[in-house]
Amino acid sequence: MSEPVFQYIYVMASSTNGPVKIGRAGSPAKRLRDLQPGHPHRLRVWHAVKVPEDSIASMEVGIHRKLAQHLCIYQIKPDQIASPAGIFD
Repeated sequence: MSEPVFQYIYVMASSTNGPVKIGRAGSPAKRLRDLQPGHPHRLRVWHAVKVPEDSIASMEVGIHRKLAQHLCIYQIKPDQIASPAGIFD
């Protein structure tokens, strides 16, 4: 039996005032390094939750749908989200 494969749902922002980026990656730290050169302010990973790869796509879509009222760039503060999984609470 093979080991389960995981990825992370992350919340990233440059400050506690938002806006935030919510996405998925095998390594949030690597994703941060990839995004930082194109961003004028220092980004930080505020939250990252390990999720089985077979359910990560549906979880990410669900989070984006839940936050759609906040537009494409979510105008919420990173500290308003205890964890990406908590968005479903």
